[in-house]
Amino acid sequence: MGRPRKKAETVTINVKLTLTVGKDDDLISRFESLPSRGRAQWVKDVLEGNASIVAASPDIDAETFDDLASLVL
Repeated sequence: MGRPRKKAETVTINVKLTLTVGKDDDLISRFESLPSRGRAQWVKDVLEGNASIVAASPDIDAETFDDLASLVL
């Protein structure tokens, strides 16, 4: 017996992010440190401006947060 289906309507948005080695090393290491199933939630937290959640994440610094914020703005 599987998990019951969600009753709420969902929207799937695919995002492809290309990062440059040497320039985006902080972001690359951050994404590599996240479990693959935690990446979407982390990106949603950043997009929603939940700085307290993102700041509490390991290996995040102000420069990395600013880089991510610039992608959204």
